[in-house]
Amino acid sequence: MTGFDEFYVIDGSFVGLLSAVYEALWRGRLPMGVHRAASAQTDLFAAEGVRVASDRERAVRIWRRLQSRLARPVLQAVLTAHECGCAVADNLIVRFLFRVINTPADLSTDFSDPDLADLLRYSRIASLAC
Repeated sequence: MTGFDEFYVIDGSFVGLLSAVYEALWRGRLPMGVHRAASAQTDLFAAEGVRVASDRERAVRIWRRLQSRLARPVLQAVLTAHECGCAVADNLIVRFLFRVINTPADLSTDFSDPDLADLLRYSRIASLAC
């Protein structure tokens, strides 16, 4: 189930992004999208913008779970993709990390997974551009 009735507004920090992952897990569904506060605008189809506060404690909990579930190069790809500040990357990261935590399988080595392939591709492009 996805949250087509809402989108998350974050402050643009990595802690804020991980807090959005925590929020999605807590609600049990993915949002329609994730926007940084500076670029947030009312989405045409979204009824509600949910402001997700950066919470260091929640972000650390999510990051520790990810460290036990993902290979180091994939974690680095997540960081690199986020650093360039693209909304597409933020949405991709939240969707991928939500799935990583909710899926018993190891997604960090499943290169046929479209989200992982996009994340790695975007990370390579972002590392060249930044």
